[in-house]
Amino acid sequence: AQAAAAPAGDALVLDPLWQRTPTWRGERINLPLTAQRILATLHQRSGEVVSYDELFEVVKSGRNRDNVRKHVSTIREALREVDPGFEGIENVPMRGFRWVGQAGAAVRT
Repeated sequence: AQAAAAPAGDALVLDPLWQRTPTWRGERINLPLTAQRILATLHQRSGEVVSYDELFEVVKSGRNRDNVRKHVSTIREALREVDPGFEGIENVPMRGFRWVGQAGAAVRT
């Protein structure tokens, strides 16, 4: 059932409903719950810009751009711990963020 939840060949596996630890390329990613929710939102909308306002909906407190940026920074750091070359979250100035995942860098199986 997990294969249906993620695009074929996707290195990210997450399951925020059951709060299982997300994995990137088979490695566990340690993230707080709010960061997991932001990651799930970006991943579900892969390739689309997710606005700050939309991301505020998954942040339970501190609904401001600085707080969202801090969570995205936490996500990037956690992913880089298991994949130092990770560049899968793109900042879209004044708008929000976009999940680009493995674009251009992945070996698809």
